[in-house]
Amino acid sequence: MTDKRTLILQVADKLFVEQGIKGTTIAQIADTAGIAKGSVYSYFKNKAEIVRALFIQSFERSQQEAEQLLNNSEINGLALLEAFIVKQLCQVEEERAFQQAWMTDDSMVMENGLLQVVQDCRTEIYQVQLAILARALGQECTPWRYDLLTMINGQIQEFAMLILLDNMAYSHLNCAAFIARSARWTLIGLLEENRPPVLDESSFVLETVPGGKDMQLKRLLTQMRSKCVSLDGEEQSLVSQTLDLIEQQIAAESPNTTLLRALIANLRPYLELADERAKLAELLDVALI
Repeated sequence: MTDKRTLILQVADKLFVEQGIKGTTIAQIADTAGIAKGSVYSYFKNKAEIVRALFIQSFERSQQEAEQLLNNSEINGLALLEAFIVKQLCQVEEERAFQQAWMTDDSMVMENGLLQVVQDCRTEIYQVQLAILARALGQECTPWRYDLLTMINGQIQEFAMLILLDNMAYSHLNCAAFIARSARWTLIGLLEENRPPVLDESSFVLETVPGGKDMQLKRLLTQMRSKCVSLDGEEQSLVSQTLDLIEQQIAAESPNTTLLRALIANLRPYLELADERAKLAELLDVALI
C-alpha cells in the first residue's frame, strides 16, 4: 500500500511532466491523488518543496545504486566504473521527462531551495564516487583522484545533456566504456609524466549551505521509510504513520519536542531503524528514550 507522501510525489511527478511545473497547482495534485488539499500541505508547504522532494528522491536512488555496486565484491576494475556510469545514464534517461519539465521552468531553475538541495547532496555524491574511482583505477590514482573525478563527471554531464536537451539516443554501454577508458588513459599519461594534480585535498573543499540540517532530516526520514518496507503489513503501517507525524512536527513553525521525543521512542522496537533513530534524535536535539 502506497503511503500518502509517496502518492503525492508520484502524482506530482506525472502532472509536472504532462502540464509543466508552473501549470500544475496543489489543488490539481490533491484532486488527482484523491485526497484533500490540506493533506498535501501536511507534507509540503508549497509546490517548490514538492520539486525539491523529487530531487532528493532521485539523489537517494542514485546513491543507493552506487552503494550497491560498492558492496558487490564481484565487480572491480574498469567494469565497476562502467557499471556506475551506465546506471547514471539510465537514470537520466528514465527521469528525462521530469528533468526537462524542471529545466524549462524559469521559476525552478534558480530556486534557492533547489540549489541548496544540489549543494547539500554534492559532498555525499563525491564520497561514494571517490570510493568507486579507487576500486576502479587502483591506489595509483590517489594523487589525481579529484582531477580524474572532475573529468569523469564532466563527461557524464555532457553525455547526459545530449539526452535531456536533444533527446539523443546512444549506447550507454559504449559511452560508459569510452569514459572509463578515457580516465584510465589519462591516468597512464599522468603517471608517465608525473604531472602535479590541479586539485588536492586542501583545494577540493565543497562549500556548505545553511539549512543542511533540514536536508539531513529529510534524507534520514527517506532512509527510514525505505527500510520499513521489510516489515510486515501492520508494523509497516505503524512505522509509516509515526514517520508521517514526525515529518509534520518538523515542518511545523514550533515543533513539539515532547511529542517528537515520544514519537522517536515509539520506533524503539524496530531494530532495523536503530541507527537512524539515534541520528534523528541527535539532529532534533531530543533525548533518546
